[in-house]
Amino acid sequence: MQHYSVANIVINTSIIDYKYRHTLLYNSLSEDVVMIIEKKTKLPSKTHKNMSLEELLSPIGEINNIVIIYDKLIQPLVESYNTLNQRIEMVKENSLITKNEETKVDSSLKIEEVNKEEVNKEILNEVKNKWVNEMMSIGDAKKILKSIKVSIQTWANEITQLWNKYLDIIILTPHQIANMLAEDFNKHRVDYFKHFIISTNIKVKEFPILALRDVEGEHQAALKSLRNLLTTKAIYNYPIKECDTFSRIDEIPILFEEVFTKADLVEHAKCNSNQGKGSLLVFVHGFQGSSHDIAYIKNVMFLRLSSSQTLCSGSNHGKTEGCIEEMGEALAKEIITYIGEWFPNNTLEQILFFGHSLGGLIIRSCLPKLAGYKDKMHLLFTLSTPHLGYWHQSSKLIGAGMWFLKKWKTSKSLEQLEMSDNKHAESTFIYKLSLVEGMEWFKHIVLVSSFLDFYSPYESSRIEIGKKHKSDTLYIKMAQNILSRLKCHTLHRVDVGFNIKKGGLNSFIGREAHLQFLENETFLKMIAYYYANMFTTH
Repeated sequence: MQHYSVANIVINTSIIDYKYRHTLLYNSLSEDVVMIIEKKTKLPSKTHKNMSLEELLSPIGEINNIVIIYDKLIQPLVESYNTLNQRIEMVKENSLITKNEETKVDSSLKIEEVNKEEVNKEILNEVKNKWVNEMMSIGDAKKILKSIKVSIQTWANEITQLWNKYLDIIILTPHQIANMLAEDFNKHRVDYFKHFIISTNIKVKEFPILALRDVEGEHQAALKSLRNLLTTKAIYNYPIKECDTFSRIDEIPILFEEVFTKADLVEHAKCNSNQGKGSLLVFVHGFQGSSHDIAYIKNVMFLRLSSSQTLCSGSNHGKTEGCIEEMGEALAKEIITYIGEWFPNNTLEQILFFGHSLGGLIIRSCLPKLAGYKDKMHLLFTLSTPHLGYWHQSSKLIGAGMWFLKKWKTSKSLEQLEMSDNKHAESTFIYKLSLVEGMEWFKHIVLVSSFLDFYSPYESSRIEIGKKHKSDTLYIKMAQNILSRLKCHTLHRVDVGFNIKKGGLNSFIGREAHLQFLENETFLKMIAYYYANMFTTH
């Protein structure tokens, strides 16, 4: 109701302000209009700021001057009327109001009676040309000024009437209208985010284990130039505004997305109208984390799928130094208990997992215990998860830190991550996990990494072996164990280029990017909206 009232006040006051301005002085015009009018061969002797529109129109200049005046003063009203008119048509076409309800609205609501011809997009230019020709035929500045004011009042009156009719519809179907507006907003949001997502589609017979090129190096080199390029694009005045998300372009992450598609499989159908009903979203924190760490991403996802049930796992709070397999068992018990409480009578349709760092391995470890729900496994979304362990640590500093942690405080999970929990590599937990069933049950898998994150080895997060380790048979074998069993149609590898500000310990040791996966609001919204097609049943 608060948003409804604010919108109503803004619309009405804007129209009144536009409609009843008693003077149209030179400084009220946009800079574009000013620049064009100043090109007239003869300018009045008065100073620009004291000139009225009437004086600026005398003597009558070229037709371009009249066109610019139309573009800046009349056309915004015409387009606003057209947009609102189309909105009402959309409501009627989507049957958001029944025939019985329609009779409750003023009969003038019928679109065909609202002068539809003049506002159809296809003939907007015709309306413009007609108006300009009429103004040029007058030939007198005072009469033109009067006609301009009449045009503004006429269109403002039409918008006011149409807005009041729209209010009648909102009163009848408030929830449907809200959902329609939300979906429209979401489409605009996704279109905006696409400017910051470099997507590559690659058809393959099998999901590749070896990187075809120096992916990490290419993304590092491209990040700065791409960000500079984006700041020059005309995306500042996007039709939506949301806090500072759409204004601070330099702080929006850039995503390098590679979509590997199996050419021999039939593509899944597009999303149905599930909208998250019957869905369970499970969020799992990482090493030394808690359910509070993943509350933010849960909240963002819940806004997109408000009909879903969400579980921020707390079963392993304070236990992440323990055995990963035991943590997986605890998570499985927690999920089974939750399903029993919140999905009675077998109403569960799908399970979606989001795991950060160690959380991704805990999820994989719990899957065998959830075999009874394998037909419900829909999406696995891991954020900087070391799927191949720390067999090859990219940062000597992080490696030294892990060594210190193990010496200072016994940590079974760190031993397992480093694959030092057994003398024989193929007997280590991480290697044996690569053989465990579960990942092949998912319809969608997204592996998110960042070349700026030194806490999780780059290749390990992507399950992709680079040129540096292409001769390591054990490393390749682990990746092959995982990827060769996948039955999903597509595999997404997403590399995130955060705008990490220099300074501070987290930035120095490469931990800042690791935290950004859970703390960067814009990144989380990009996930929630850009990948929304993966969140519903296919």
